[in-house]
Amino acid sequence: MNIIEGIIKILEVIGRLSEVHEELKNNSQQRNIIEILLRFLRSHISSDLNGHAFRCLAQLISQPDTSLADRLWTRLEDEQTLFTWRQNNEPIDKGIELDFLEKYQTEERTRCPATVGFCYLLSALLRTTKLPHELGLARRGQKPPGIHLHMEYVSKLLLRNWPKRNFDDFHEKWELAGLCLEIFEIVLEKENPLEFRPMPSTINNFGYFIFIIFF
Repeated sequence: MNIIEGIIKILEVIGRLSEVHEELKNNSQQRNIIEILLRFLRSHISSDLNGHAFRCLAQLISQPDTSLADRLWTRLEDEQTLFTWRQNNEPIDKGIELDFLEKYQTEERTRCPATVGFCYLLSALLRTTKLPHELGLARRGQKPPGIHLHMEYVSKLLLRNWPKRNFDDFHEKWELAGLCLEIFEIVLEKENPLEFRPMPSTINNFGYFIFIIFF
């Protein structure tokens, strides 16, 4: 275990402690730990370490006070952890998508711990906060704001390709599938059922968007 891995694993364990959550709520420097983890994610560390960093962030924002989680949505958008500032037909050449894409395109049995960790974080964010419908507004060009692209990532990239992927870890395979379905369950619980009807633009009707996304 190297130093960075050790630090991230320690932070992940500490983040599970209720005493730490209480301290973070009252600490004016509460954002520092998130910035440290985001810096780790920027530094081209391994998929395993990325996975631990995402899980650590998920532990830290799982608290009644949503201010930390609300800020993290914005910071992840700023960092382009999920590549949302791309134009139509622009290839994906950065972001968490590459963890799945690069390994999916090989015939070898592979793992994708960063992808699983990011899904843990996405689940925690969705469970902790209101749906951020204006996330990325005026910054995404032709792409819609909010979590449309996050849900496309889960459904079109992960779930649709899940049966074809040659997973090395059987537990990881089913863990990823469970997390993807959990994410959709959370969103469906929070979205207004009355919005599940066709409209001229699904961009303005998120309920209908997630209804048709599997088809």
